[in-house]
Amino acid sequence: MKAISSEAYEKLELSEDGMPFSTEILLKSISKNLRVKEVQVSYNTRVGRSKLNPIKDGARIVLYMLSQKFDPFPT
Repeated sequence: MKAISSEAYEKLELSEDGMPFSTEILLKSISKNLRVKEVQVSYNTRVGRSKLNPIKDGARIVLYMLSQKFDPFPT
């Protein structure tokens, strides 16, 4: 899990939802020289099926990363 201050959150101007959200936080934090800290959390094993689709969600993350790499007007 990632922890973020409200001040940093405002600076990031986040827009993604779903799986690319975590990647967006990381990439924008790095580009704005914000400190990133991962904190360990405990959790219980999911009951039921996962909603994660590795191919579809993985593709969305890769497409997001590529869009940021080749964006002529990065935020």
